[in-house]
Amino acid sequence: MNSPTQAPSPVQPPTEPLKPAAAKVAAPAGRATSVSANSSNAYDIQIIYARHNAPAKIAAKVLIGIALVASMYFAWQHAKPSDQPAQTNSVIADNPASPLDHVAATPAPAELRLVRRQFAVRDHQAFPFVVPAHIVSPHIHGEFHTLAGGTLDVLLMKEEDYKEFAQNHSSEAAFSQPGSSGGTIDWAMPPTLLDPQKYYLVFSNILGDGPITVKADFSVDF
Repeated sequence: MNSPTQAPSPVQPPTEPLKPAAAKVAAPAGRATSVSANSSNAYDIQIIYARHNAPAKIAAKVLIGIALVASMYFAWQHAKPSDQPAQTNSVIADNPASPLDHVAATPAPAELRLVRRQFAVRDHQAFPFVVPAHIVSPHIHGEFHTLAGGTLDVLLMKEEDYKEFAQNHSSEAAFSQPGSSGGTIDWAMPPTLLDPQKYYLVFSNILGDGPITVKADFSVDF
């Protein structure tokens, strides 16, 4: 009796040698490399990290803010001078200039010694002086007395009036003290504006009988 037939053992396919695992390729910083197991080609994929962009964005915002503030500041500086003339012109329009606005602007000596001596008057004796421009309250003051009882006219005259008087023409005096042998004088002159004013203090011997000796002491205050 035949023994049962034993099924043949399956044929085992030849075992393939294991392939070594693909070596990992180190990617440079900021980049990643994809390597296929079936291909030798490698693909570089550039990666932009959000944490790298954050400082740049913040710095850009800061610079934009600084630029805006600087532009606003310079715009304000350029606009500021243009406002000032308009305001000044408005003040000038409301208050037009007047010569009296400059009355106290010119410095002047506090006092001018005009005459302080004894002298003889045959016809007349004049002492000129000038009141500077912009003087508010000039005045002339002093005292005189004649010797031997003679009498004189004491006059204060402007330049044009004195010229007429010196030529024996009719003229006017700003102030006068006629026919006096002596006394005290204090005459307030009008203020000067833009131009100085010339005056003459005149001692006049109207009788003309002979020279009259007079002693005088006069000053002009500005």
